[in-house]
Amino acid sequence: MNAFFTTTLKHPELTLTHSSSTTMEQGHTSSSAPSYLAWSIFNTLCCCLPLGIAAIVCSCRAQNANALGQGAVAQDASKTARTLNVIGLVCGIILIIIFIVLKVVNSNQK
Repeated sequence: MNAFFTTTLKHPELTLTHSSSTTMEQGHTSSSAPSYLAWSIFNTLCCCLPLGIAAIVCSCRAQNANALGQGAVAQDASKTARTLNVIGLVCGIILIIIFIVLKVVNSNQK
């Protein structure tokens, strides 16, 4: 389905015409993949630096692919970012638990 829009602004001294053409395909839905950028930044700062940086890269790749309309690339990068974020969060939680256990054991030995 093609749509063509024309807007004309007339002034005694100036005539401005703006045209816009839009093509819409039936059955085509434009959905964007989540980028998980905020989660990636949180993981970088609080949980696991190397996995967080990799997740930020994938998140930015997903955002760029969404902006360019590359749905398959965006979905792939989004899935990778989510996986890295889950792994980074689990590693961070495990490291925090180990740190707390070591502190408790160390304080009980004194």
